[in-house]
Amino acid sequence: MRFTEQELLDALARMPFVDTLELAVILGEAYATVHRALTGLLADGIATRVNHGTLHLPTSGRWFLTAEGIDEAADQLGFTAPSEFVRTYPVSQQWLTLLLRRMDAVASVYRLALALSPGYGSRRSRVEFHRRGRFDVTITLHNGRSFGVVRQGLGLRRRSLHDRLRAIAQHDPSRRPGTVLVLVPSDWEQRLTARLCERVHLHDCYVAEESCDALESENSHLWLERTWTYGDEYHTLHDVRSRCSRDRGWLISSGAGDAPRCPIRSGWCARRRPSA
Repeated sequence: MRFTEQELLDALARMPFVDTLELAVILGEAYATVHRALTGLLADGIATRVNHGTLHLPTSGRWFLTAEGIDEAADQLGFTAPSEFVRTYPVSQQWLTLLLRRMDAVASVYRLALALSPGYGSRRSRVEFHRRGRFDVTITLHNGRSFGVVRQGLGLRRRSLHDRLRAIAQHDPSRRPGTVLVLVPSDWEQRLTARLCERVHLHDCYVAEESCDALESENSHLWLERTWTYGDEYHTLHDVRSRCSRDRGWLISSGAGDAPRCPIRSGWCARRRPSA
């Protein structure tokens, strides 16, 4: 199936500040195809990029729509006015300012989506940011498996993170993503958070210390799940993806300005993390 400019504009509107590799894998398209299309949008002034790197990830160019690009996307995607488009997608000035302020988190989420996505055959994943609510981001794969991501940055107090996880545990499981993924800044926080998830009966929850391997590697046993039966079990991202329930209801967000919603445990493979 031919990758169209409308699809690219829609993807850039849904996923501001995604880099070329991440966008190609999330959309399941060839890197060269996406790179060529983005270069064309850059030449036409429809999209531009900002360079950004983190402690865990190398510097890369992160793409977003320009003001002209918003007008073009609104027209091509059938909106009556750019203002309607801006209310539908996370491309308003307020949204972009918020995402720029949280750029380290944004980059980590896209890398996580890259690792979870098939990356071929136009099997497209969706990444959606939330300004309010229990999750920072939700990632939905082409087959309906969904992941709610919560990140504890250096500026977020442990108590605030734990309050959010308690709220997720108390929420109707059928109305949230199938799996909860938590990123924390240290192995100490990882153990504390996993114990909390066990105490509040937050099932299908995996906690990782934020690192390049945790975000990108499918085969590293870095995602901690703590259960009463087995204690601490460290899983790979491949395991986490295969165990994700497909029959969970999609998370419904009531936040104004959120991107449009898409409609939305097989296998068992885990081993204990080797001691250092």
